[in-house]
Formats: sequence, C-alpha cells, structure tokens
Amino acid sequence: VGSHQEIYESNEYYRKLYDIQNKEFRSPDK
Repeated sequence: VGSHQEIYESNEYYRKLYDIQNKEFRSPDK
C-alpha cells in the first residue's frame, strides 16, 4: 500500500495543490 512516509508526502502534495487552488478561487483581485 505504501510506506507511511510516501502517504504523508502525497498528502502534503495534494494539500498544497488544494491550498493554491483555494487561494486562486478566493482572491478577488487577480
């Protein structure tokens, strides 16, 4: 299934992607 480290890194990667998308969608001045 993958080591705990791999799961943590993938989770952090997707969390960063999600945060970036959220900032772009929320920022009205762009």
